[in-house]
Amino acid sequence: MKKLLPLTLSLILGMGTSIAIAAETSPSVPIIDVLQRLDQAGYSQIHNIQYKDGIYKVEAYGSQGQKIKFNVNPKNMAIPAIENKGKPYLTMLQVARNLRGAGYSRIEKIEFDDKYYEIKAYDANNKQVALEVNSTTGVITKE
Repeated sequence: MKKLLPLTLSLILGMGTSIAIAAETSPSVPIIDVLQRLDQAGYSQIHNIQYKDGIYKVEAYGSQGQKIKFNVNPKNMAIPAIENKGKPYLTMLQVARNLRGAGYSRIEKIEFDDKYYEIKAYDANNKQVALEVNSTTGVITKE
């Protein structure tokens, strides 16, 4: 019986660790909230945003058109300052809102590629879909 106690405790502790790890795989802050904060900070031209390893990895464009890479921690939502606040295209936030309004949910990835946003999300039937959104018109097409 004394030999079973340490084994039982290690199994219980091991299970708790795997549950904690599994819980960290989904973001505590939805991507649309991060996009809203980025938009408020002046980042209207987001090239790519993806939740990975507990943080949002962001690629955006600076005031001279240079690509800037940075991380956003969902716990404190700290976002670096930007000089450029121009909005020549639909922002990722606008695209995410349009997708939500069109019945898409759980947006997992949004990437800006020249004239289109490439999206991975779930449709109204909870089926994962790959979409393409025109960056100036907002027209949604399936890839």
